[in-house]
Amino acid sequence: KAKQQKLLNQQRWIYNNISKCYFSLNQYDSAYANRILFVKIKDSLLNLESNSAIAEMQTKYDAEKKEKDNELLRQQGKIDAIELEAQKVSNQKQWIFIGAGILGILLLTSLALILFKGAKRKQKANDLLIEQKDQISEQKKEIVDSINYAKDIQQAMLPQASTISENFADSFILFMPRDVVSGDFYWTGKRGDSTVISVADCTGHGVPGGFMSMMGSELLNQIVPDQEVKNPSEALSIIDERIKRNLNKAGAEQQRHDGMDLVLCSFNLANEMLEFAGANNHLIRVRKGELETFKAAKHGVGGMHRQNKEYPL
Repeated sequence: KAKQQKLLNQQRWIYNNISKCYFSLNQYDSAYANRILFVKIKDSLLNLESNSAIAEMQTKYDAEKKEKDNELLRQQGKIDAIELEAQKVSNQKQWIFIGAGILGILLLTSLALILFKGAKRKQKANDLLIEQKDQISEQKKEIVDSINYAKDIQQAMLPQASTISENFADSFILFMPRDVVSGDFYWTGKRGDSTVISVADCTGHGVPGGFMSMMGSELLNQIVPDQEVKNPSEALSIIDERIKRNLNKAGAEQQRHDGMDLVLCSFNLANEMLEFAGANNHLIRVRKGELETFKAAKHGVGGMHRQNKEYPL
């Protein structure tokens, strides 16, 4: 409305305050744009005031000069006084122009300082942002490299397909981790004349599940070949106790959740005997096109507080 009615003083006040608001919000481009409008209107007001003052003085001068000219016809002696007055008016004009010029220089200098400081702050913020992005990128790369290295370690611990096919020619491995590092694993080993195979699903996924899978694989390496361990059922009971003992330092609440579900099968190919024990994972046998399910215990190994869990053979 102030703009429509050409109210320059109101416009100057509005643009000045809008510029200060944007500056306090660090929106320097908007602050600068409104500051320019403020300066333009201020200059216009100064020009109007100067022109008005000059016109008024010019009118006064002309009137006085006319009066002096008329008086000169009557009183030639007043010519010196008229010339002195004219010189005074001329000096006043010069001072007005000089003052306006100084004010303009001060305004331009102030505006330049504001723009310089704003640009410096913006550049500093951009430099900091670039530095933070570089740090995040480097940290991400280190994390990804570490996870990929953990994957390589886990893959190295898993049995080769050729190791399993030596005893089971008609076999395959389906291993599809949800994350780079898997919480599932498979294992095979020897116990006397028997070949033992296990498939396990550990608590969690990714890196936490990967740690559990490495623990489970190592426990199988320790327990299954032990001749004092009679069968898969007893092996699962020992694994259950070892997991709870190994994770005892994590505290009761964490220990309640950490564990794994698995099947443990011992094949004696010489006498064609299979021994099976399962921890919350069943065994499914396919024979003559029909499926037969051998039930597992309804609890995994580790994790639960209950002692003396059993895993029927």
